[in-house]
Amino acid sequence: MQMRQVAKQPETSMRDIPAREVGPEFQSAMRGVGASVAVVTASHDGTRSGLTATAILSLSMSPPSVIVCVNRTSSFYSNVKRLSRFGINFLSDAQEEVARKFSSGVHQDERFAAGRWTIWPDGTPRLEGAAAALLCSADREMDYGTHAVVIGLVDDVIASSGAMPLIYQNGRYLHAFGLHAGGQQQRECQG
Repeated sequence: MQMRQVAKQPETSMRDIPAREVGPEFQSAMRGVGASVAVVTASHDGTRSGLTATAILSLSMSPPSVIVCVNRTSSFYSNVKRLSRFGINFLSDAQEEVARKFSSGVHQDERFAAGRWTIWPDGTPRLEGAAAALLCSADREMDYGTHAVVIGLVDDVIASSGAMPLIYQNGRYLHAFGLHAGGQQQRECQG
């Protein structure tokens, strides 16, 4: 019996397929997805810096790790390149002022005027009353598009029991203030 030869199909990547421009629709769709608000912090030679971020997610439990995406045009990005440690402070719904201050164009020193700050043993700034705070060691970094994708190994954790998270969706901060059997109620604050 003779085996039939099957022609190999050329391998294609997604980059080989022309895509329509989806930027505005993508931005609109992603703005509609609610995300926890965090302030990512660092300290270098005694100088504190930080930014508000929503592009943070857990990566693995073994080892405990997270992914943080930082816009490479942000003032904080230069610190990411030279730091080995950083903090992630997931904001409680009572900390909207902190989120606004760290997402504004004010100088880094002025940003830390919002909220009550303390430090981790290594000097990394930590926000008191945060829903959760992580101390991370930078493990890997990759540039992708406009952002740097940083993988952080979680070295320490402080979680606040019962703190409700601050959520950002469609350009507004959402405050969770009560649970019901049918779902979660929210009140909106214009952002």
